[in-house]
Amino acid sequence: MLRLRVQLFPDLARQGAASHPEPAGETGWQDAAGRVIQSQLDSPEHRYCVARGPEDELFGWGRASLVQGLPGPGFPTGRMGVVQNLVVAPSARGQGVGRKITQDLIDWLGSAGAEVVDLLASSSAEHLYRSLGFQEPRQIPLRLLLDG
Repeated sequence: MLRLRVQLFPDLARQGAASHPEPAGETGWQDAAGRVIQSQLDSPEHRYCVARGPEDELFGWGRASLVQGLPGPGFPTGRMGVVQNLVVAPSARGQGVGRKITQDLIDWLGSAGAEVVDLLASSSAEHLYRSLGFQEPRQIPLRLLLDG
């Protein structure tokens, strides 16, 4: 999963979306990410979806998380979902793998009571997410990078 995840970073860097534009080399992030994945696999708040090929090779994966926000008008439970880290191997792109993974995650979030689903798209996957009904939020997304 982590070997595929490395493939996300060049696209994010090209569009200026990388939080910290360091190279995706050995900086310790892989071990930290592996520990996070391991801790979330059995959590009822997270779902990982993987796609494998005929030889059991990993073609793609993604994850979704449930977040409990505060309820409000038009948002009675405050439950929301976030789709993150969706990546498909270059050899499997354009074959519907990303769509199947995304739809699985959306379906899981809906069955878990999420009222809205957010994601941050790379420019290469924007058309996929728009075709599934995602659109710009009516809020202004902002980010602050903290040192440390």
